[in-house]
Amino acid sequence: MPINYTNSELQFSGTVTQSEWQNATSTAGLSRGADGIYVLQSNIRFLSGVNIDQWQNYVININDKEFYFEQSGLTLKNLTLIEGGDRAVIDRSVFRIAGSGDLPILSNIQFIHNMIGNSGSGDSRYLTQLDFNGAVSCVFRASDFSEQEIDALSFSASGTYEGISGVRVKRFMVEGTRVILKNCSQSSKLYSTGGLFGVYGGASLIVSNFDKTVLNAGAQNLWLDNYNGQVNNHWLYLLGSAKDIYQSNGAGISDKKTQLHIVVGGHKFYKFINGDGGKFAYFDGRHATNPQKCVPTFNNSEMLETDTIIDIDSTENVEFITQSMTYNYDTGSWLQTNIGSQKFRVRKYGYSFIEQTFSDVDAVEGTSDSFSPTNLLIDTAITETNQSTVSAYTGISISSGVITLTSGSWTPQKLYDYIKYWLSQNMLIAEFGGLNGVTMDIGSYDLVIDGCDLIGGGDISVIQTTGLITVQNSGTIQIDFLDSVGDAIVNFHTPVNWSLQGIYTNENDALNETSPIGSNVIFKYLSTTNGGNMIVSKITKDGGGGSAIESYVLPATRGIYNSAVVVATDDSLLDVVNATTRDTKNIVTQIQNAQLTEDEYDEKTDKPIIL
Repeated sequence: MPINYTNSELQFSGTVTQSEWQNATSTAGLSRGADGIYVLQSNIRFLSGVNIDQWQNYVININDKEFYFEQSGLTLKNLTLIEGGDRAVIDRSVFRIAGSGDLPILSNIQFIHNMIGNSGSGDSRYLTQLDFNGAVSCVFRASDFSEQEIDALSFSASGTYEGISGVRVKRFMVEGTRVILKNCSQSSKLYSTGGLFGVYGGASLIVSNFDKTVLNAGAQNLWLDNYNGQVNNHWLYLLGSAKDIYQSNGAGISDKKTQLHIVVGGHKFYKFINGDGGKFAYFDGRHATNPQKCVPTFNNSEMLETDTIIDIDSTENVEFITQSMTYNYDTGSWLQTNIGSQKFRVRKYGYSFIEQTFSDVDAVEGTSDSFSPTNLLIDTAITETNQSTVSAYTGISISSGVITLTSGSWTPQKLYDYIKYWLSQNMLIAEFGGLNGVTMDIGSYDLVIDGCDLIGGGDISVIQTTGLITVQNSGTIQIDFLDSVGDAIVNFHTPVNWSLQGIYTNENDALNETSPIGSNVIFKYLSTTNGGNMIVSKITKDGGGGSAIESYVLPATRGIYNSAVVVATDDSLLDVVNATTRDTKNIVTQIQNAQLTEDEYDEKTDKPIIL
């Protein structure tokens, strides 16, 4: 059975159903009162592999029992847990890790602390602490009957904890980094001995919109309790109403440390119009090319981290921290440091990207400088507006600085659309593929046209890169280009049964086959530098039996040119079609001092051979 009473505890395994939970009342580990409240008589152990999705909507008196988790990632949801009875265990934690498990995530949980305390001994250390890895919409309450408050809610894992209410909870204890408390509240009578946050070393915390209530008018209003001297290297970010409470009540920090960093004020909000469904990435001056976690400080090793890439919501602002305040233990004052050189990147398919460095580091929330509505403009160069269509394109890949086309026919416009889609899904990559008139600049990316065609047509007629453009496996490029090697191509069309042996700068090197400058039938060069220069090609008869060399004058303008060698019907003397025009139909082909007709030329030449 998924619920067994074994070794004086209820052990959950497999898929736990409601009927199995109800049937467990027949064991010594669980009972049910006439009021319908279940009463836990033993600890519960969640074994590895257990599924508790159906275990919800119960009111359970857990007495002083505990939950042991051998399975990680479990969520307790829609439960009311009442801690009652006498106290027998010092410093009790309700949720505990066992084996290779982890602490639970809590969703819509109500926890009521209703303990008598340590009867007769007067030992105030008999406390309850709740540890968890995530929580949303939960209430933790100590009843007025209880002699003690709940000592601590312990936020152990990185993440956002939203809508948490602690009523008569002594402290919110942050033990992990990158903890975010959003729209939470806490009240206590014990601020003189506790505090809002008992924080372990290295922890970091954002508090956004916090409702803090001191129930004991005579208590000291502590904002942060240096629990056992553990406040070293702690970062605390106070946003929204949490900032207002802090500024109106003073620092209120027990045993202040120089290493405590408080961020207040100096916020910059951005609302991205048309941004719903887009993505946001943050960069700062220390790492100008690599995205960083959001909400920075001036020391990256101690910064609070959130998600690197954020999906932009249509209803929320993106908020930057622009100031950091550090407490000076010697002077008792706060040192403000502005955080400049911050920038962000926003992308959404169909819209022009935004990459902006913002100023106004002194902007304070509520001022006109603190809010910037930013419009994402439609990218009019995109021809396919349906993102799903572009995402389904095949025969293209972008990886490690190389764009590879492997099938079909591609136009520059189609390539542009795919690059923009790919960038919207790869926010860590800097922008490339921009337009300057009819030229698309793909930055330093190599372009490989492998067995397919890059054809012309449309508004984009030139592709430019500081990398290399390579055409291979019978692929063709039929548009203008510029790469690190050149901006012109001569396609050498060799006769049937003949192959290109090499390309040289002079006849002597060709005869001796020394110092070749190329061996591919596609020869690429820079027209502005090498136009007008002579090159020499050498071809050999397949299977042996002959070779020939011919000289060529390279055209001095950008373009794609064709040059062909033809043979006489007796396979004797060879001559060359000089690459002086793109239109091969107008090239005069000489062979044995005779003129070939266009039909003879077509008959005696072969299609390009791509080595």
